Amino acid sequence: MSRVYQNHSDLLKLIYTKEMNPKKEPCKDIACAIQVCLRDNHYQEDKCKDILEAMRRCCLKPNAKNSICCSGFKSKE
Repeated sequence: MSRVYQNHSDLLKLIYTKEMNPKKEPCKDIACAIQVCLRDNHYQEDKCKDILEAMRRCCLKPNAKNSICCSGFKSKE
């Protein structure tokens, strides 16, 4: 049975402590965490706000500007 994430701090800690390869997809781990969170919470975005915000912040980083994972998180100008 999958885990439902009520409090995302443990999932965010996992994302930020896991070593990521910035040359590939720097935000891929967060993108995957979003999918897990949405699935486990029956696609209610409001239950995954912390992870969605982490993805927005990740996609603002210079090494993520061409990331396919960030294509839906382009900065609002």
